[in-house]
Amino acid sequence: MLGHDGHIWKCICIGLMILSLTFSSGIKAQDSIARTQQDGCCSGLSDCFFLPQGPVALTSLAFGTSTLFWDEAQRHNLFFQEQVQLWRRGTMDNVFLHFDNVTQYLPAASMVALKLVGVPSKHGLREIVRNEAVCYLSLAACVLPVKYGLALLRPDRSGYNSFPSGHTAISFAGAEMLRLEYGQTSVLIPIAGYTVAALTGFLRVYNNCHWTGDVLAGIGIGILLADFSYWLNDRLFDRRKEAMRECGNVGIWECVNL
Repeated sequence: MLGHDGHIWKCICIGLMILSLTFSSGIKAQDSIARTQQDGCCSGLSDCFFLPQGPVALTSLAFGTSTLFWDEAQRHNLFFQEQVQLWRRGTMDNVFLHFDNVTQYLPAASMVALKLVGVPSKHGLREIVRNEAVCYLSLAACVLPVKYGLALLRPDRSGYNSFPSGHTAISFAGAEMLRLEYGQTSVLIPIAGYTVAALTGFLRVYNNCHWTGDVLAGIGIGILLADFSYWLNDRLFDRRKEAMRECGNVGIWECVNL
C-alpha cells in the first residue's frame, strides 16, 4: 500500500485527467443537444445512442478512479474480482479466453470495413481514418503516462501497469466512434460496437489481467477521447472547407493572402 504521499500523487493524477477530459465531454454534449434541437428527437431505443455520452463516461471514470483511494470501493473491487475468478474456475473449468486481444480492435476496424462496403456514414474514408488516428494517439498520450506513473500491480501480478485498462479504452473508443459515424444509419451498429467493447472489458477481469476499477476507468477514457477526437477533427475540417469556399469566391491571388 502507498503512504500519504502516494495518495496525494494519485489524487493529483486523477484530478488532472478528469479535468482535461471533462472539457471534451462538455463540448460534445453541447453539440449533441444542438443537433437534437435542429433535427428533432428520435423515439424508442435509438434515443439512448443519440444522447451525449459524456455524463456516462465521467461516471464510469469516477467509479473506476475511486478504487485507488476509497477503502469501500477497494473492497468492492477485490470482491468482484474474486467472484469472477471463482466463476471462471468453477463454471469455465479454469479456461482463460484471450480473444480480447482481438476484440479490442473490432469496433475501430468495423468503421473502415463498413465504409468500404458502402454503408452510409457521417464522413468519408479519409476522415474516418484521420479521426481514428487522432483518437488513438490521444489515448496513448493519456493512458501510458498514467499506467506507468501510478505503477499499480495487476491482479495476476504480471506487471505494474494495471490502471487503467488499455484494452478497454481502445475498444470503447472504437465503439463510441462507431456510434458517432454510423449511429444515424442504424441503431444496431452502435449496439453491436458497444456489445463487443463490453465483452472486451469483462474479459480483462475474467482473464485476471485487470481489476474492475481499471476497466471502468478505461471505459470513461475511451469514450471521452473518442468524442474529443471527433469534435477536434470536425472543427478543423469545417474550417478547411470554409477556407476553400472563400478561395473559390475571391480568386487565387486573394486566396494566397487569406
